Amino acid sequence: MNTDTYRGISLTWAIMTHARRREHAERLAGLCSEPAPTVVEDPGAGSTLVTSAAAWATAADASHHIVLQDDALPVEGLAARVVDLVSRAPDAAISLFTEWGCRTATRVRIAALAGEATAPVVDPYVPSLALVLPTPVALAFAEHARGLDPATPDDVALRGFLNDRGVRQLVSVPNLVEHDTNGTTPSLTGNAFQGVRRSVCFGPPPRVKGNASSGSAPRLAHIGWMRATAEVFDDSPQAPPAFVGTPVAQALPEQVEPARLTERFEETITRVAREHGPELTRVLHRTVLFELWTAWYANGLGSGLRAEHLERGRLDPVAEAALGTVLPGVFRRYVPVETLETVREHAVEFVLDAMRHGAAEPARVRETWLTG
Repeated sequence: MNTDTYRGISLTWAIMTHARRREHAERLAGLCSEPAPTVVEDPGAGSTLVTSAAAWATAADASHHIVLQDDALPVEGLAARVVDLVSRAPDAAISLFTEWGCRTATRVRIAALAGEATAPVVDPYVPSLALVLPTPVALAFAEHARGLDPATPDDVALRGFLNDRGVRQLVSVPNLVEHDTNGTTPSLTGNAFQGVRRSVCFGPPPRVKGNASSGSAPRLAHIGWMRATAEVFDDSPQAPPAFVGTPVAQALPEQVEPARLTERFEETITRVAREHGPELTRVLHRTVLFELWTAWYANGLGSGLRAEHLERGRLDPVAEAALGTVLPGVFRRYVPVETLETVREHAVEFVLDAMRHGAAEPARVRETWLTG
């Protein structure tokens, strides 16, 4: 697709890269639509922010500008899908990818279950592997970034800039870009210690009638890859950025008795084993599985989804794909991704059952959870 207007949306593209990775950028450019992307190389500063600013500064005569990093792997027909997505939220910043273990990925999974086309960004950074901005916003960020410390990560700088200007930040559900973890050189920014970072939900076609996210509940339970502990975060707009939350076990309503919670966890383990076999507890210890279960039980409390909407048979391909990445999102540093893939089906049912227990709690318990 070229810059001809469709639904009032037109696109220009840039790819940010480094001299050592130029071949990857050229290959990616060949996968993109007209007009040909501008390849922007690190000028030698060794700064993602400097390179990002230069890429955003190439925004031209179009309504929106896309910046891709050189290890992005776009879905076929990306431009048409982006235009459709942007037309639903033309004033927003829209990430086309988020990695499967971050807090925003948990929001994507809940949005996928709710049938929404986007989810809100809730991490202290904006996922920037593939990002779309309205052109005026793109040019303003390029100018703003020139005045920042070059050591500032570009995704953190974007979050602060967009928050200060009241620009809504969303991520596509499903993701329209995958992280090419197989064909590129090692991370140049020191992120290899984080393990494999693939998409939370890539592959299924977007829903035709999915609405843009209407927002998010103020509290989100998440189990992260650094601590593998169920934590709750305040995701209200006025909350300060945070990488560490409060343990869910300390934040649950007092009506939720610990002993009963353990019984329900064991019920889930029994159900999964009955339907799919006992492999889940052979791959992962009950201790960490309980943390995972607790996080998703809490999200069942706060998601607004009803228990009957969380049955496996009701899932569409987008929701299936999103829930199927839960285990590698959390445990990719501790268990081989290939091993986790063998219990993918177990994990989907495990998460759904945990959410069903939360969603089935009395209204007063769910309301207490949301209000803290």
